[in-house]
Amino acid sequence: MPPSAVGARAVGSRRLRLSPRVGTPAHVAVARVTEIIASSPDGFREAVEEGIARAAQTLRGITGLEVMEKKVKVERGLIVEYRVGMKITFLLD
Repeated sequence: MPPSAVGARAVGSRRLRLSPRVGTPAHVAVARVTEIIASSPDGFREAVEEGIARAAQTLRGITGLEVMEKKVKVERGLIVEYRVGMKITFLLD
């Protein structure tokens, strides 16, 4: 890259000057999202708690989760299992 291009980025036919923002922290966090499915015979809440507990055994820096879907398993007309599909967000080291 030529010295004149340092600190600048070409956008279309324009060049934008990049400069640090005032008040920007020195450390920038990067997160990742992974999807899991968890289940429980007792309810959706228990399925979520089971899923996050299991994920915490292998993932560090969990910051949140989003429940994407809820399903139930039915046998002979009775609910026998609650299932949740969720996205777990965690910070990368």
